[in-house]
Amino acid sequence: MQAFGEGKDIQCRYNAGKWCDVGNETGDLEGYEWRIKPEPREFWLGLHAEDGDNKGCVQICKYSVGPKPDDCASTEIIKVREVLE
Repeated sequence: MQAFGEGKDIQCRYNAGKWCDVGNETGDLEGYEWRIKPEPREFWLGLHAEDGDNKGCVQICKYSVGPKPDDCASTEIIKVREVLE
């Protein structure tokens, strides 16, 4: 496994079960699926609070990957990091 040799995090699962992190040992390889552990995504969301009949609701008005957007007229800008299980 080239990725393992490159120091990337590897996961495996058996019979379409839950993905599990693999340590130094690979053990019996037969019957397992293998993958490089995905990196969590990070992005910015611009939120806009609604008024009137929709008061209390929040709309996503801007989505941006990379640096924090400075051109968003949103009520609030938050950074989101994906949680991978």
